[in-house]
Amino acid sequence: MANGHGGARTGSGRKKMTEKNKQLYGKVPVKSKGKNFKGTELEPCECPEPHPYMSMTTKNAGENLSKQIYDEVYAWLKDRKCEYLVQPQLIEQYALSYARYAQAETAIHQFGLLAKNQNSGNAEPSPFIEISQTYLKQSQSIWLSIYATVKDSCIQYSGEDLPEDDLMEKLLSGKV
Repeated sequence: MANGHGGARTGSGRKKMTEKNKQLYGKVPVKSKGKNFKGTELEPCECPEPHPYMSMTTKNAGENLSKQIYDEVYAWLKDRKCEYLVQPQLIEQYALSYARYAQAETAIHQFGLLAKNQNSGNAEPSPFIEISQTYLKQSQSIWLSIYATVKDSCIQYSGEDLPEDDLMEKLLSGKV
């Protein structure tokens, strides 16, 4: 059949593999006969200590908040019994990124929104604004990955509702 005339012919194309061939070539996922673990069956562990650089003081900055943020996020995960699902390195990345965002915001408040251009002497936006936006975007991205893991895998939570919990999902499921 010439190009551009009609559609695909029925029965044309590559023939489908039989189930036996799919298993032979590893195309079918093997169903696990293992035990399904729930959050209560796994052994809880204490909060792992973050790396020492998380609590070091930063030059020309006040207090380093990353250790405090790390502890708060780990406690939040532990309240939801999901601390074993999120890698400690991801929590460290979030804590460092958010602490750097807070430091950039402090610098904006301290030095202002405008800076003087060294060459022309004209006013230009402060470089701390871009730094702040970059770290905010990075920390939000990391937080969304942490929150998605918790949202998809959370076993139970016996505390109060927090603003970051999805209100629309509660409305649609009738839990409100």
